[in-house]
Amino acid sequence: MVHEDLLLALQLLMIRMRRTKRLQYFVGIITVYVVLKIFFQATPTLFAVSFTRTRASLVAFLTVIIMIALNRIRRNYRVSGQQLISMLGPLNQQEAAIVQQFKRC
Repeated sequence: MVHEDLLLALQLLMIRMRRTKRLQYFVGIITVYVVLKIFFQATPTLFAVSFTRTRASLVAFLTVIIMIALNRIRRNYRVSGQQLISMLGPLNQQEAAIVQQFKRC
């Protein structure tokens, strides 16, 4: 791949990682909401729908599975980004700034 293509791919990976991180926060908030409803209500009402404790626990379990899947996706993005960085070679200041942004994601 050409140097510019590698940088573009790295920038796209950063965008995907940020979106995945936001989605992970959202799913985490939903998980906390569901767990709190399970503990503090006899028949949990999630988003205006009544559930039994068993069904609400299943919803919490599924949201945890989604969080784990999103975590694995972010890890794969990070590994791909590290591979791209290793392929880049010598960097100028602007490119080094992009690499630093990626490392902070």
